[in-house]
Amino acid sequence: MRIFILANGKASRWENYMGVDKQLIVIDGEPLLNRTVRLLKENGLTDIVIVGPYKIEGAKNFIPDFESVIGKYVIVRNEVEDVDSFALLYGDCYYSEAIIKDLATRTTDKKWLHWTCNRANSVTGKPYPEGYIHTVYDKEYWFKKCDEYKALLDSGFEHKLDWQFLRFLLNIDLNIHQPELMKDNEVDWEDETDDFDYPVDYDRWMEKVKGIKK
Repeated sequence: MRIFILANGKASRWENYMGVDKQLIVIDGEPLLNRTVRLLKENGLTDIVIVGPYKIEGAKNFIPDFESVIGKYVIVRNEVEDVDSFALLYGDCYYSEAIIKDLATRTTDKKWLHWTCNRANSVTGKPYPEGYIHTVYDKEYWFKKCDEYKALLDSGFEHKLDWQFLRFLLNIDLNIHQPELMKDNEVDWEDETDDFDYPVDYDRWMEKVKGIKK
């Protein structure tokens, strides 16, 4: 399995909070990206690519050419020809040791899986659902659906949320969040794992998980 850590966004929502890129926030003495790479390697996942400019020991770099609003799902098409499966992780996500271990050891007959907390996270306080990992086990199926979704976008469909692409994969209503219809392809995960989209997400996480209030 090849691991791609997505870290090439503009981080406009972060607004240089604390004067540091959110992918490099230091938690427990370790930058976020370094922590993710370390945990992956400790669990036997050593084929790691950072999609973005950050140079982290133990990982390669790949700078993509974004061509669509679902670019993160298709940027790796030419980068996975020599592997059986691949996973997409996020550079601005704090991953628990447990979720990385689960990624490394889980077996499935599914074409793809999505690790997610499909509700408010009671551990971190995140008030809305959040996805953490996408793993693709059937590349032919995945990229076929990516092409079909791009054709839908070209026909005029307005993409608003990444959840819509996941709904498209399951042939359900693209505009209605129906988590009960998505559960067969989801790994329900609720612990300290969380994504720092905005500064408030980081501050909330620090208070809830680390007991440090701003």
